[in-house]
Amino acid sequence: MVLLESNQESLLTMEERRELEELSLAADQLMLKKAHACALLRWRGHPIRALMLLSGLMQESRSWA
Repeated sequence: MVLLESNQESLLTMEERRELEELSLAADQLMLKKAHACALLRWRGHPIRALMLLSGLMQESRSWA
């Protein structure tokens, strides 16, 4: 988070910019792999639960009501 905040304020060194770019690329690649895995599972007939159910947010939101 520090790299993102520093980047917004244009305070990153070249090395930090490289690191931020590498981390961003790795996060994008992970997201694509997860999306691909989800698509394969759905194509093979496996049920895919909603993100809210997986993260537990649905249960927490019920307790707030």
